[in-house]
Amino acid sequence: MENAGPPREGPTPGNPEDERLRNRLAAWQGAGVIDAATAARIEAFEAGGPATDRPSGISVSEVIAYIGTVVLLVGVGFLYGTQYAALGSAGRLVIIGLVVVAGLAAGELVKRVGATGAARRARAAGWTVAAVAAAVWFSQAFVDANVLTQASRYGYQAEPDTSGSIMLGAAFGFVIAAVLLWRAGAALLAVVTAALAYIVAGWFDNYANYTQTLPSAGVLVTWLVPAVILAVLSETITSGHERRWAREVLRFAVVVPPTIVALFLSVNADGGALEYFGAVFALAAFGLALARSSAGYAISGGVALFIVVNEVGFRHFAQSLGFPVVLIVSGITLFAVAYVVVERNQLADSELQGYQYGGAHVCLIFVDEDPGGGPRLHRHAYEEIFIVLEGQATYTVGSDTVQARAGQVLIVQPGVPHKFVNSGGGRLRQIDIHASDRFVTEWLEG
Repeated sequence: MENAGPPREGPTPGNPEDERLRNRLAAWQGAGVIDAATAARIEAFEAGGPATDRPSGISVSEVIAYIGTVVLLVGVGFLYGTQYAALGSAGRLVIIGLVVVAGLAAGELVKRVGATGAARRARAAGWTVAAVAAAVWFSQAFVDANVLTQASRYGYQAEPDTSGSIMLGAAFGFVIAAVLLWRAGAALLAVVTAALAYIVAGWFDNYANYTQTLPSAGVLVTWLVPAVILAVLSETITSGHERRWAREVLRFAVVVPPTIVALFLSVNADGGALEYFGAVFALAAFGLALARSSAGYAISGGVALFIVVNEVGFRHFAQSLGFPVVLIVSGITLFAVAYVVVERNQLADSELQGYQYGGAHVCLIFVDEDPGGGPRLHRHAYEEIFIVLEGQATYTVGSDTVQARAGQVLIVQPGVPHKFVNSGGGRLRQIDIHASDRFVTEWLEG
């Protein structure tokens, strides 16, 4: 269910869109699908609702705005880098702080403007810039205040080691990014959240190894901690159909970085067993893909297994027939896993809009929700029918609360606010039918 465009002023006598709406309403009335009162409510709702003919893709104005943002950030970065000493501590923090405030303010203002696709993308972009800038701001503040800095281990280097300060600043940035991800549920924020989580792990390794050498297994643990945190975030703050892209980004990030680190550490004298860990971790991702019906886990498992197979092949079978054999076996394994994932998740989380298929006046959503997942409160100018196939859900329809289980059907009338949540202990699979040729949604909760 998605918003299809920005608000418009109201019906215009010569507007083709309004003519199509009137003709459709007349056809529905003639067929006995709706009565005159319902037709009037739909027309009134559409008069103040979002236009349905505007494309949901990125517009030229958006591209220009994003390019302008990049140019602005490059300018700020150039000023920060070339005038680092001249700016002083206060000047550096002020410049970075302005970027943080601008990003947060832009995201909040755009959110108040509306819930169109362009507005959601702009909000995510603004808050992404704010999260990254916040990590830089805290890192700079901690470096200037000598928080967790260490004396240089080299006699010829006067500057202290600042890896601890950067680690702490990245940790604060990660928390801010996670909060913004919870509010917006955008995939771009999920990318930044995952990146900052692993940046913290990397700088922690550097900080810990500055005074003592961690064993290879200890280094790997520091990379498994953010992986576990990201897995938890994927099951909590990114649950729901509309946040599925952010959820799958986090799930992809759970597997690949620790696998690469395990293989990198396996060349150490005490890290030989980590080579096998990388393979087991990659295969475990396929298990998670099956258990959670997750494309993110499946893709990350495939990428990780490919990396493991190539690394093992080059290390042990580079000059023998074993290398191509290993590649062939891994390829067959990937095809088998893909087949099982498709069979396991035949009712994938996907959408169909009738106007893309010969102008059919119906839209479908195939819902596959985790426990606790579900969309925010919203409404449509047309009927929506929910057919529960598996599991159970709690529906809020106007002022009523309805419990539904597999085999039951729920019909929501036009203009009635509604939402649902998977209230069972297993997955919720249902089909949502929209009596329209495209999705037109007015979101009522932020």
